[in-house]
Amino acid sequence: RLACAGLEEQSLLQATTFKTQESILELRMQNAKLLAALTRLQAKVDELAPCSDREALACDEDSKVCSLKPGFSLQVHGNVLISAGDCKEHKEGQGNLVIGEGHDFTRAQNGFFSGESNTMIGCASSISGGKGHQVDASFASINGGYMNKAT
Repeated sequence: RLACAGLEEQSLLQATTFKTQESILELRMQNAKLLAALTRLQAKVDELAPCSDREALACDEDSKVCSLKPGFSLQVHGNVLISAGDCKEHKEGQGNLVIGEGHDFTRAQNGFFSGESNTMIGCASSISGGKGHQVDASFASINGGYMNKAT
């Protein structure tokens, strides 16, 4: 009887050992899968790192302006909303979309500028292209050309 009991214990021990080894093997396989997933995620993080640590931006603390460094682009999936509020609020120099060089938008609010060296005084006006234009009114527009005026 003792021999039988010893065999049963040995058989039970072998079964437990086998199950433990199976569990260890399963855990090693899961660990390998998790390690592969972690490696893929780290590669994605490394890919995004230049933007996440602001290397793509150059910021001037004095002017409070941030610019994209050369070689970087900004892509927006959605809307770009720019507003300095209602024209009655008289927030000059705010809410403008400015494309190009040399524009004077210090007295413009919620305006659109494109082209070069254009000036706007007023709210909700636009200058779309051209050079040397001057808008001295709210809700006015100049479309292209050279040195046109809207009052």
